Formats: sequence, C-alpha cells, structure tokens
Amino acid sequence: MRSGTPYRELHRLPIYGILAHSHAWKEKLAGGALELLQSLNDNQFEGPQHPNEMLDVVCVASSATYSLFKDILVGIGVTESFAPELLGEWDAKDGIVTSYVCSWQDDELPYMGTALGNLVATIIKRIAYEDAGLRPLASYYELSNMRPAGICQPSLWKPSILSKEVISKMRRMKATPEEWSEWSFNF
Repeated sequence: MRSGTPYRELHRLPIYGILAHSHAWKEKLAGGALELLQSLNDNQFEGPQHPNEMLDVVCVASSATYSLFKDILVGIGVTESFAPELLGEWDAKDGIVTSYVCSWQDDELPYMGTALGNLVATIIKRIAYEDAGLRPLASYYELSNMRPAGICQPSLWKPSILSKEVISKMRRMKATPEEWSEWSFNF
C-alpha cells in the first residue's frame, strides 16, 4: 500500500474500472442510470475493505459514467464548513466520504456530455495525479464540461482507514483548494 499523503493512501495503481457497451436493466429514469447508481451504492462495501480497493470508474457507454470521488472531512475548516450537515446524518465528527457520481447522457441536455467523454475525462484526471504533464489536458476537460457534475449518494468511512501520521497532519491543517495537491481534501 502506498502511504504518506491522503492521495497516496486513498488511491492505488493501476486505475481500474468497468466498461460495458449497454445493459439489460429495466430502463426507468435517465436510461437506467439511476438504477445502476443505486446498485453501486448498495454493494460498495461488499468487497472493499478500504476506499483504495473500490472501482475507480464504471461506464455503460449507452447511458452513464460513475466516477468515484473521495472527500476527506477531517481538519480545520472542513468540519466547520459544509461537513457538519453531512456528518450529522451519520452522527460522526469526521470521516472519509466516498461517492460514485453518476453523469448520464441526455439528448435534451447536451451539456451533460457523453458517457464515453466522461469516462475519458475521469481517467485523464486520475492519471494526471501521477503524471503532471497531463494536468493541462485534465483541466481543459473540466472547463469544457466533459466531466460534468452529476448525482451521488455519499457513504462514510472511519478516518482510521488512513495512517495515524496522515490523519494527525490532516487534523492540524486548514482545508486547501489546491487542485493537484496530494494533501487536498477531495479527489
């Protein structure tokens, strides 16, 4: 396991996921995208013992992309800002939040992008943490909405999934918005 920073402890190599052309699930809302999101959320703790063991991305090319995001709700400023509401739902003072953000295709909402465009943007963003030369391209995808927002259902992990050294430093740090920092509070 990699260690030393929140990024290194929450992510491991290789980047992995699932790509499918389509699915046979009953398509209700957003082409079945929300049903698959619910299934990912229901099963995300059934195998992984740590967030770095979760699938990084799932893409069903005909409907949606599910990108894994990780937020560290530990430290000065984080637990005082937006986190109290979220943490209150779990009756916790801090933690690590994981969520699959679902971005789906909708012909009536072209600004949502395409499932494959979202997949490419997600993978480039993850690789850019490892290869700084790709960061301008990853930022371009963000600015061009190839990696748009979506909907998610967050889940909480105990802070103890990170090393004692990293958690100790995070608790003393003020939240940093620096995008490519391995000490950022979200990835």
